[in-house]
Amino acid sequence: MCLLNGVLTAVGHYDRPRSMELLKKSCRGTAHGLPLVSRVALELGGRRAAQLSKPYSSAPVKNSLWTCNISDLQIVLCGRGSTLDQLTRAGCKIVGLLPTKRTFRALVLGIAIFGIYPGAFRAQKTQSRQSENALQVFSLPSATLQELRGEIASGRLKNPALEQLRKDADAALIQKSLSVVDKSIDPPSGDKHDYMSLAPYWWPDSSKPKGLPYIRRDGQVNPQIEQVQDHKNMDRVISATYALAFAYYFFDEEAYAAHATELLRTWFLNPETRMKPNLEFAQGVGGINTGRGTGLIETRDIYRLVDAIGLLRGSKSWAAADQKGMEEWCAKFLDWMMHSQNGKDEAAAKNNHGSYYDVQIASLALFVRKPDIARKILQSAGEKRIAIQIEPDGRQPLELERTKALGYSTMNLVGLFELGLLGENVGVDLWNFRTTDGRSIRKALDYLVPFVTGDQKWPYQQIIEFKAAEISPALAIAAVKYKDRRYQDLAVKLDPDVLRRIDVFPFCWPVSQ
Repeated sequence: MCLLNGVLTAVGHYDRPRSMELLKKSCRGTAHGLPLVSRVALELGGRRAAQLSKPYSSAPVKNSLWTCNISDLQIVLCGRGSTLDQLTRAGCKIVGLLPTKRTFRALVLGIAIFGIYPGAFRAQKTQSRQSENALQVFSLPSATLQELRGEIASGRLKNPALEQLRKDADAALIQKSLSVVDKSIDPPSGDKHDYMSLAPYWWPDSSKPKGLPYIRRDGQVNPQIEQVQDHKNMDRVISATYALAFAYYFFDEEAYAAHATELLRTWFLNPETRMKPNLEFAQGVGGINTGRGTGLIETRDIYRLVDAIGLLRGSKSWAAADQKGMEEWCAKFLDWMMHSQNGKDEAAAKNNHGSYYDVQIASLALFVRKPDIARKILQSAGEKRIAIQIEPDGRQPLELERTKALGYSTMNLVGLFELGLLGENVGVDLWNFRTTDGRSIRKALDYLVPFVTGDQKWPYQQIIEFKAAEISPALAIAAVKYKDRRYQDLAVKLDPDVLRRIDVFPFCWPVSQ
């Protein structure tokens, strides 16, 4: 009989034929060759998520387990291991693990005809309060996060990554609240609630009156950008909130959630201090424009923001009004990104800007429960991004044109990795996408390896020092996604602290143990 660890509910799209085949394989030896389901109530949006059929025989069923109607399959039980991994790759994602009335010893994988979303709970007392607030993260392995949380709460898990998280979160506790209205320069609208920044690689033209229009010097940062701090301040808010949210989730200490909430309310929600949901005046160029599509790259870490909010759910500090407010803000920002001229310009970008535009659209869409938008973006990313950006040998020509070619090649690769993670939420496998002539994410990674190790000399421009920490997280995650421990070994060799990063550690645990 398939053993149970909990119960999963689901929404979205998945590869039904492939999933069904895997399920039948996983359930060999069970009664009637079909998976068994628990009689516990499964709730999805306030409605019962599964209709359980009658037992296949009139004989008593041990532990009150019933079978599921195979033609109308919504819930599946399977053991942990390769079967669960295969179902995940087939598009099945954990959404919520609810405690059962009896003690079970394995996992329950829930599948809905229209798909699955991430977030599983261990049926433990320390996490029972979250049964109504299933973990909602999209770039992190939610099932592993919940397992880690249980291990930490029980005192069984000690790890350098958790020590580093504690240090980072404690440092974030002293981060003061920041706001777009703090800037001393008014944006062209005259409203300081509008985000504003200056293009970093554009300089005054000494041959022109007043230096206008500016001219481009790729890779050379104009110190004038420091006059407007919105970009750096938003990065600080997201970075601090990310660490604080992780610390709250793992250590269950409300002080972390309280400060994260304060930072988010000040930047996004409070009427007196909030940022308007647009980047109309991002990366303005003197004498040319007041903002441009390229400026959208400055919010490329928005996926961290939505995951941080997911980690905060269930805390006493993060109120329902906060959740609603952030969902409304993100929905408006998503709409602006998709329909403004700046957004359309960035969507058309073929290099790293296009990749990170997709990252933002997909993560925002998932957060505001518009999976169809995310799925459309991610389904097109193979042909629209990978096939166009990567050569058969792994080179990324559009990034090689830059004066920091190694850095930008890595930056775009990291963006493609992020698309791979987001794709898992809607059954899109970008990790194994490969054109007939061999273009793929993995090929791009393998192309960079001999250069970052120093085995070969980088043949293109790199006007500043390349740091191993730029690529080490991708290598560590690649070890898991491609089941090749050599990537992790290389990551640790290049960057001994990589597994201490809290955004890397969950992917590599327990591989790293």
